[in-house]
Amino acid sequence: MFGTTLAGRAVKLADQVDNLKYATTYDNISPNRIFHLSIFVVPNVPFDPNYSALIYYQFQKGGVPLSNFRLLGGLDVNKQSAIFKINPEAYTNSEQQQQHQLVTTEGDLDMDMETDQTVNADTTLVIGISVEPSASAALQLEQLKMSMAPKLALPAPPNISIQDIPLTKDQVESVSNKIIKNAYDYLSSFVDSTNRVPIKKFDDWWAKFKSKLASDPKFLDNLN
Repeated sequence: MFGTTLAGRAVKLADQVDNLKYATTYDNISPNRIFHLSIFVVPNVPFDPNYSALIYYQFQKGGVPLSNFRLLGGLDVNKQSAIFKINPEAYTNSEQQQQHQLVTTEGDLDMDMETDQTVNADTTLVIGISVEPSASAALQLEQLKMSMAPKLALPAPPNISIQDIPLTKDQVESVSNKIIKNAYDYLSSFVDSTNRVPIKKFDDWWAKFKSKLASDPKFLDNLN
């Protein structure tokens, strides 16, 4: 049902290994080359429009997997062929490796994996194909794209204090009246026989007012 080929290799038909599952292998993968994998639905083979084919890959050494199968992309009735770039030199069995995916001209995923480890010449590339319901396959492909998308840092929220919030006219009038009343109540105790208050007492009131306001943000709210 599916055909695959690497650049410089003959076309191979994938073997059916289970119900709706196919696989093919390429031996003696060189660690010094980047391979372009072509995969397609064999002509004249019916493809159920309600299903999609998810394409996975894995490298093995001596029959031992170097890591789990990893998703490359998918095929469906509207997209029956794809080309992927695979770099075996960059493959590693570390789950912490970084993977970068780009969109090729065919609209397929272009995978380039970064690591410090290299793969020996006796490495085998295993291609796995799983035919699944389109809804489930679409969800997995979307999750793959999201996991490979650049992580954008959200800007920090602005540091807004109460002083930055504009007051309404009524609020300004209310605050002003509270301040004036507080000053009047304090200074009225120091009125002399000429109905005057020494400027020193006004300075004392202002210093105490600012001190209380700094130590208690709700000082104005609690004023009568």
